[in-house]
Amino acid sequence: MKLSDKKHDTHRKILLRLLYFGAQKTRKTWAACTAAEAGFNTILLDMDHGYHIALDNISPEAQERITLIECQDSLKAARASIFLSKFLKSGKVWFDEEEKKPVLLPQQLNDNCIALDVDRHLNKNTVLIVDSYTALVASIQFQYAKENNIDLSDALKTEWDGYGWAGRLASWTLEKLSQLPCHVIVIGHRSIYEKYKGSGKDRKIDWTRLQVKSVSGPHAMTIGDKFSDILYFEAQSSIRTTIDTRPGKDHEGGSRIIPPNQYDWERLKFRDICALGHIDLPPKDLPYLDFSIDKELIEAAQQKASTKAIKPQAKQVKLSGLNSLLKPKT
Repeated sequence: MKLSDKKHDTHRKILLRLLYFGAQKTRKTWAACTAAEAGFNTILLDMDHGYHIALDNISPEAQERITLIECQDSLKAARASIFLSKFLKSGKVWFDEEEKKPVLLPQQLNDNCIALDVDRHLNKNTVLIVDSYTALVASIQFQYAKENNIDLSDALKTEWDGYGWAGRLASWTLEKLSQLPCHVIVIGHRSIYEKYKGSGKDRKIDWTRLQVKSVSGPHAMTIGDKFSDILYFEAQSSIRTTIDTRPGKDHEGGSRIIPPNQYDWERLKFRDICALGHIDLPPKDLPYLDFSIDKELIEAAQQKASTKAIKPQAKQVKLSGLNSLLKPKT
C-alpha cells in the first residue's frame, strides 16, 4: 500500500496509548471511564481505590461495561505490581475478588476468582485503564524493599539503591502495555523535576520540568515514547478543567492522534478522541466480557490441593523472577 492511500482510510485501525496526568482531582479517572459511555468494554485496574469516581459519574448503562479489578497494595503485599507483572509476562492472571489479591497457584483458585486473559478479553473494542501509574511505581518500590529487607518507614534512611531495578521494571511494564492488542490509558500524577547547578551558596535551579511522577525525575523523562498521546489535566477553577495535548519546552506533552491544542474537559471525552482519530466505535450490540473461570478447572485444582494436604504451604512467588529479564546486558 502506498502511503498516500492512507489518506482515504477513513477508519484507521489505530490502538490508542494515552497518558493522562495532572494534579489530583482533575477528573482523569472520570475521563478515562467515559470509554464505557462510548460503548467500549472497559477494564479498570484500580490500584488507587478511585473507582467511586466512575460509580458516581458514569451512567448505570455504561457501568455495566466496566469491569473493576481492585488490585491495590495491602499493608504486607505489593499486589499491584505482582498482578500487572504476572499478567504482562504470561498473558493471563487470576484474581480473587473477595481477598482482592492475585492468585499465583491453581490450588488457590475458588469461586471468587476471575481470569484476565489477553486472548479472551483484549481487542480493538476493549479499553484497559491503569489507575494509577503513581500507585504502580510505589508498589514496585515496595516489592523491591520487601525482597531486600529495606525498612521504608525509616525516616533517617538517606540512601536508596533501588532506582535502577525499579526503573527497569517500570520501563518494562510500560513497554509491554504498549504492545497489548487493545486501547490503553495510563493515569499518573504530576511532579516537578528541578535540575540544579553550582554548589553551596552558589547552588541554584538551572531548569524545571513538569512531568509525570515516576521512579525518579530522570526516569520520568524516558517514558514519553511509550504513548501515542500525552494529556495534561489542569484545574482552571473549581468547575473548569482543561486538557492540554501540546508539547512544551518545560513540560511533558505531545500527541500523534489528537490534534495539539488545549481543550475543555467536556470536549475531550473518549468518544471525542475516537472521532478526532477516525477510530470506529464498537457495535451497539457488543457482547460483554466474561471473566469467569471454568468450574471444572477450579474443582480439579481444589481436588489436587486436597491430595497434597501434607504440604499445604505454597512457596512464595516473588517479582525477583523478572530480574534476569531486567538486568542490563553486559
